[in-house]
Formats: sequence, C-alpha cells, structure tokens
Amino acid sequence: MIITGDDASGISEVQHHLSQHFEMKDLGHLSYFLGLEVSQSSEGYYLSQAKYASDLLSRAGVTNTKIESTPLEINCKLTPLDDTPLANPTLY
Repeated sequence: MIITGDDASGISEVQHHLSQHFEMKDLGHLSYFLGLEVSQSSEGYYLSQAKYASDLLSRAGVTNTKIESTPLEINCKLTPLDDTPLANPTLY
C-alpha cells in the first residue's frame, strides 16, 4: 500500500490506525511499485516504465536491434487535422 501526502502527522496517524488492524511493515521511500519506477523531487513524483520496457524488450529478444530516430519533433501536439503521412511508416 502506498500512503502519500504533504501532512506527515496525518500519514503517521493513518499508518498507526492501520497497523492496529493489519500486520504492516514500513518499507521506506517508494522507489519501485507494480512495474513503475518512482522518483521524488520538490516538484512532485516522477513515474517511469523504462525498466519495464527494457525487460519486455529483453524477453522479446529485440535488445540488439538497429535504432531508428523518430520523424516527429519533441513535444509535438498532433490533431486529427494533421494529414501529412510519414514517408515510410513501416520504420516506426
């Protein structure tokens, strides 16, 4: 179970209450949960599935493949009205 928030005393109260009814163990700061890598900064939490994707590619046996760059600009916003097809969509 993940308990998060900005009220440390409130979190402690919830943990104490739950521990009276259930056997619990505090595992410390969250770093990995259900295939998600979790990083924390002053701005909030960052979730990544990079390890999951890497493991999936390894299991599929496609880790030594040729890398191809994407034809899209970074942070490109696409709409249904964008009708310029890719030159060779099979590459992507």
